[in-house]
Amino acid sequence: MGMRFKNPRVGQLENSVSEAICTKLSDEEAFKLVPFDENAVERTGYSNYSYWRSTFRAFRKNTLAMALVCIVLGILIFTFIQPYLPNQLDSFQSNIDPKSGAIFRNLEPGTEVTLENGKLFKFILGTILQEKYQTLITPSSFNTPMGVTKIIRERLTPATQVFVAEMGARHVGDIKELCRLVHPRYGVLTSVGPQHLDTFHTLERIKNTKYELMDAVPADGCCFFPDDGAICRELYDRTEKEKRLCCLHYSPDADVWATDVTVSPMGSRFVLHTSAEEIACETRLLGEHNIQNILLAATVALHLGLTMRQVARGISKLQPVEHRLQLIPSPGITIIDDAFNSNPKGAEAAVKVLGAFQARRIIITPGMVELGGQEAAFNREFGRKICGNADIAILVGKKHTQPIAEGLLAAGFPQGNLHVVASLDEATALLRQIGRPGDIAMFENDLPDHYSET
Repeated sequence: MGMRFKNPRVGQLENSVSEAICTKLSDEEAFKLVPFDENAVERTGYSNYSYWRSTFRAFRKNTLAMALVCIVLGILIFTFIQPYLPNQLDSFQSNIDPKSGAIFRNLEPGTEVTLENGKLFKFILGTILQEKYQTLITPSSFNTPMGVTKIIRERLTPATQVFVAEMGARHVGDIKELCRLVHPRYGVLTSVGPQHLDTFHTLERIKNTKYELMDAVPADGCCFFPDDGAICRELYDRTEKEKRLCCLHYSPDADVWATDVTVSPMGSRFVLHTSAEEIACETRLLGEHNIQNILLAATVALHLGLTMRQVARGISKLQPVEHRLQLIPSPGITIIDDAFNSNPKGAEAAVKVLGAFQARRIIITPGMVELGGQEAAFNREFGRKICGNADIAILVGKKHTQPIAEGLLAAGFPQGNLHVVASLDEATALLRQIGRPGDIAMFENDLPDHYSET
């Protein structure tokens, strides 16, 4: 038998209704209208109920949740107005707290040396400066705003005393943009040549773009130039800020120069001079043009307080940079890897290095690119320079190297010693086939894949 229990309040309601029916009350007497109560409606499940309105009302009653929302909104608003507040740090500049030594964004070193297009030179300068200072240089091809920023953020520390930054350029204004990021105190112009004529179009625009670095050097800084007897010397004469000049041979205007230069396949020797001192130096780096780079680096180092002995010691520690006239000896064919050389001056210096060897000399090259309308003329002249410095030439890419072949043959290079192949793989295979133990083979430049003719 089942039992059912009735709620007492339900019973009272039933009795009240029954009593009203029995006494035959009117509707006005039996029912009483009450004001609308939204909270009561929610409790009864009335159809006008809004879930989101109810949720928001409950959220507003939660003090902690409202406080967190106010904090998030405050942070978002402050993000937009913070750059306009007084005494704010420049987001494009590295900064350090002078009290704690902690980095705000990164350290702005007391000495910042900036180079224009100095891939090999920066390693020379960095090695020499390490004799006295904690030095950071931008590695490999980190010479764009993104690359330089990456090094500043990831590697620059309060212990860094000198930061050496390479600046690359393909368009007018590129150097100026990098200077706005780095804020150089010292500027070094390594060379001015017809690189990237396809984007600059004229040598004058290249010259003006490179001089953007010197324009950015502050009044208490210094500008450094090599005396090339051409554009670099012209820009040196134009500069009114404090400046220094180096020269491969003695010059009355030079601050640093060299004498007794001897260059061999195994390295170089020379005497380093200033107006007050001189010291004998030797290095494993190949080529007279590298002595010019060393002199320029020595000029910077001496200005920054290194002694002549420290500079000479740093020069003796210089090691060939990978793919930059890197000598790779072997029992068979000795290789000179100069795959990262792509400008007329560098290519001319490289073939002179090859010509200094007494063994049979082989050059493998695809020539030079990005030289604008003068590209064919530069490659034709390159062919003439090869003649007399190489015994066998292997040209990579029939169409692109046609001007080189023309220059070689015009200079009297033997037709039978000239080989043209379609790819670097074919060139390497041919070298294995025709090479003999004791030969010297130079790989001069290596073009990007999109220049391949295969």
